[in-house]
Amino acid sequence: MHKAVIYCQLEPDQLVEKEVEHIQAFIEKVDADIMGVFIDSHDSNDELMNMANQDLSVVSFLYLNKPLADEFDYKLLQELARQEQFEILYFDEAMDD
Repeated sequence: MHKAVIYCQLEPDQLVEKEVEHIQAFIEKVDADIMGVFIDSHDSNDELMNMANQDLSVVSFLYLNKPLADEFDYKLLQELARQEQFEILYFDEAMDD
């Protein structure tokens, strides 16, 4: 079983409780040892920065709920994935495997 982390950025009107339910359903279906879950509101990247400061070298996958709108955040994740050698997948891509 591979190790993974989850990062979600909410939509402007999205409730955290609904996203937690969505994440919980995702975790039940994906074959992974989830090392952490990070959730930001639509206009924040605090949890993204918190995740970036974690040791991600043991992680095989980073699961995202959707593409990131902010170009800096996107580039940061791409660079982290390159340095720490993990793959970025969206929830729907992970479910196709």
